[in-house]
Amino acid sequence: MKCLVVDDSNATLFVTKKHMNTLGFDVLEAKTIGQCMTQLGEHDFDVHVIDIFLGEESGVDLIRQLKAQNDETPIIVLTGSDDINKEKELKALGIADYLQKPTTLEKLHVSLTKIGLIK
Repeated sequence: MKCLVVDDSNATLFVTKKHMNTLGFDVLEAKTIGQCMTQLGEHDFDVHVIDIFLGEESGVDLIRQLKAQNDETPIIVLTGSDDINKEKELKALGIADYLQKPTTLEKLHVSLTKIGLIK
């Protein structure tokens, strides 16, 4: 299975990639919306893990763009924000899960199990 992690933080990319590898995923990464769109044009993914703050760009805008393109790949939002309204907005857009940073292997395992990608 293949995962795309979109985050502007090297530390978060490193940890998330390590956890997803442990859970059996091949992981590609992107730090910007442009890099994300390039990866999506070149690969098919089973899940996206997206931060909502991408430097000067917005992960929320990226999620809206993916949904507008009818991308039905499950999206796990990984964020440092505890804004309950943002969580509600993103769930209304159809994300699969909303996880707080820092994430753990266990949190990702539970999320991916809920989505049905692992047991």
